[in-house]
Amino acid sequence: MSRTVAKAIKYGSEEIPIEIDFGRRKNLYINVKPDQSVIVKAPVTETLANVMKFVRSRAAWIFEHRLRFKHTAARALANDYAEGGAVYYLGERYELLPQPGYPYGVGLESGSLVVDAAPDDAELIRELVAHWYKVRAREVFAGRLEHCRVAVGIPAEARAALRVRKLKCSWGNCSSRATITLSPELVRAPLGCIDYVITHELCHLRHHNHSRAFYSLLTSAMPDWRDHKDELERYQAG
Repeated sequence: MSRTVAKAIKYGSEEIPIEIDFGRRKNLYINVKPDQSVIVKAPVTETLANVMKFVRSRAAWIFEHRLRFKHTAARALANDYAEGGAVYYLGERYELLPQPGYPYGVGLESGSLVVDAAPDDAELIRELVAHWYKVRAREVFAGRLEHCRVAVGIPAEARAALRVRKLKCSWGNCSSRATITLSPELVRAPLGCIDYVITHELCHLRHHNHSRAFYSLLTSAMPDWRDHKDELERYQAG
């Protein structure tokens, strides 16, 4: 039975809260999120004592990743939905230009993202931009999925299905039925970052875990994946 336990560990003078999620899985792993929260995924059969022993052995790694995210937050590339604010598409910065009556709804023109909305209607602006991202994401992701499929070495007849929908805690995931789901917000990031996420998920078609074999395949398909992963962290706040 799944359950969640809240604990904390000490590293130097800092107390780090952690959340342990026991569920149906084979491996034990730690995820440090961009908001610096620490989530531990553990098999439901594992004891709390063993989990805490593992977490404490990784205390330095956890501390370093939380510190990196803290620094990253200061340079995060978040969208600003105020008139004249910055919004991002494929890693490029565009000035948000609300323009009531704009015939195309939302469109890119001369370095601006023009939106058919009044400057003070922030809710409508967000909705229109979110819809535009989703439409553009479907087009971009479909092309990159095929590109990355070839790089990973997935046969055409075994290609994954693609779904685009908002995700709470990740850029993408791969289901046991070979469906790759990607967040439309990912289209804010450069193509290299998009390829990294898609390649990562495609590797799960071969390895349904984060084992050494998984990372070996990922590195073979995309040797510089770590660079793109680091760059992607800048877009987490969007």
